Amino acid sequence: MKFSPAVRVVLRNVFVASAAWVAFNSVTVNAAPGDFDSSFGSGLGKVLHSLGGRDDYPLGMMTLPDRKLLVHGWCQNGPLASAPYEYCLARFNENGSLDSSFGTNGRVIANFSAISRTPVISGIPRNIVRLADGRIIFALSCVQTTGSSELKICLAGFTDNGAIDTRFGTNGYATFDFGGANVRVVDMALQSDGKVLVGARCVPTTNGTLSYFCIARFLSNGAADGDTFGDGGIKVTQILSSAEPSGLAIDVEGRAVLGGRCRSNSPANSPYLFCAARYTSAGQLDTTFGTAGKMTNTAGGGVDADTGPVIAQPDGNIAIMGRCKLNTSSPNEFCMLRLLPNGSVDNVIGATGLLWTSGAARGAEITSARLTPDGKYLFAGPCYVSSTNSLLTDFCVMRIKLDGVRDTSFGSNGQVIHPIGSTRDDLSAVAMTSDGKIVVAGGCEGTNIYVACLARLEGGPATYRACSLDLDGDGRFTATSDGLIQQRILNGARGSAAINGVNFPASATRTNWSSIRQFLVTQCGMDLPQ
Repeated sequence: MKFSPAVRVVLRNVFVASAAWVAFNSVTVNAAPGDFDSSFGSGLGKVLHSLGGRDDYPLGMMTLPDRKLLVHGWCQNGPLASAPYEYCLARFNENGSLDSSFGTNGRVIANFSAISRTPVISGIPRNIVRLADGRIIFALSCVQTTGSSELKICLAGFTDNGAIDTRFGTNGYATFDFGGANVRVVDMALQSDGKVLVGARCVPTTNGTLSYFCIARFLSNGAADGDTFGDGGIKVTQILSSAEPSGLAIDVEGRAVLGGRCRSNSPANSPYLFCAARYTSAGQLDTTFGTAGKMTNTAGGGVDADTGPVIAQPDGNIAIMGRCKLNTSSPNEFCMLRLLPNGSVDNVIGATGLLWTSGAARGAEITSARLTPDGKYLFAGPCYVSSTNSLLTDFCVMRIKLDGVRDTSFGSNGQVIHPIGSTRDDLSAVAMTSDGKIVVAGGCEGTNIYVACLARLEGGPATYRACSLDLDGDGRFTATSDGLIQQRILNGARGSAAINGVNFPASATRTNWSSIRQFLVTQCGMDLPQ
C-alpha cells in the first residue's frame, strides 16, 4: 500500500512519538523504586572496593552535602593475614568511584598505635559525626598496647580532606578511661552545639555477668565534658541485670536517647526485651520519660529481641529497630518498637511493636535504618537467603509507612533482596541522597576476605514534604523568628549561632537547632551538616 507524502509524514511522527513513549516507559519500568541505579557503579548500580587493607568491613556511612559518600569501618592494615586491624575511612564520588582528593587515593587508615592503643573489633560504632566545619570525629573501643587490659573509649579526628586533625586531642587522638569497667562503644551522635555524645555498654571488670547503659560527652576538641555532663563526663544506667545498648539518637528537644535490649539474670536465660533511657542536657536521667527515665517492653510481639539502630522522629516519637522472633522455632525478622515522647508504647503500631517477615529462608535483621523525607521508615540489613547455608546473605531493604504498613510502591510488597557479591553480603549501613536515592553499604566476602561493597537504589519520588517558611512550627511566619533564622542559615550559621537570641513564640514547637535542622533536612530536602 502506498501513502501520500503528507500521510507518510503523519505516520512517521506517530511512529517517533510511539517509540519515544515505549522508550520512556521502558526506562520507567527498569528503574522502579528499589531497583539498582544504573548511574552508579559503571552502570551496574553497585561497586566493590578495598578500604585500604587486606580484609575490609564497612560499618557506617553518611552522605555529604556535595553528594559524596563517607564510609567507615575495619580494615586489615597490610597484605598478610597476620596484619593488625585498624579503623578506616573512605570517601566515594557520587558515581561510586573513590574520591582521590580524600586521604591517600580516597582512603584513610587511623593509627592508634601512635597513642599506644589497639582498636578492639567488637563494640564498633554505627556512625561517625561530621562537625559544621567539615571535620570528622569517630569513636571506638580500644585497649592499651601494654599494661591495663580494660577497654577504653578512643576518639580520632580528621579534617574534611582526610588529614589528621591536630587540633583534636593530642595530635588527633583522644582517650577516655572509665576505671573499673570495660567500655564497648556502640554509637555516636552530634549535639547542635558541636559536642559529641558516645553511647556504650559498660561491663564491670569485677562481674562480667552485669552490664549497663553508658553515655559520655566530649567537646569538639576531644576533651571529656566532665564539668557539665553526667558524673565526670559519663553517666552509667542500670536496666535489669544485662543492658546492651545498640543505638543513640538526639530527640527534637535535644535530649539523648539510648536504646537497646535488656534482660534479667534471674531466672537464667530470660528473654531479651527492648529497653531505652533518656538523658537531659546535663547527662542525668530524664524523669519525664518512662519510669524514672527508663523503659522496658516485650519486643515485636515475639519471644526475644536483638536490637539495632534508634531513630528520634520529628514528631517526638522514638523508634527502636532490630530483629525478633515470633516463637522459639521461627527465624529472626525485621521488627520495631515505637515509643511516644513520654516513653510509653505507641499503640498505633501495637503494644509490643511490629514484626515484618522478609520471606528469606532464615529470616533477616535490621542493622541500619533511616526516616525518609516523606515520612517512611527505611530498614536495611542482611537477609539469610539459604535454607542449607546459614552464612549466605544478601542485601535486604524494606520501606514501611508510619502506620506500620508496607510501602507497596517499593520493590515487591515493600522490600527488595539484592545479591551484591558472589557469596556472603552483609549489609551494615543505609543512607539517602538529597534526591531520594538509597545507598547501602557493607562487607562482601571474597576468597576468605571481605571487601567493601556499596549499591545505590532508586527511591522513587517523595510523595509528601511539609516544607514551609514556618521554621519554628507555630503556624505563622514572622520576621523576628523564622525570617531571622533563615537569614542566618543563608549566611552560613549553624547550631546555636543560628538561633541565639531568637525570641520564640510560646506556641512554637521547634525551639532548638536540632529540631529546626531536622525539619529543613527531612521536609525541605536541605543538606545541612550537623
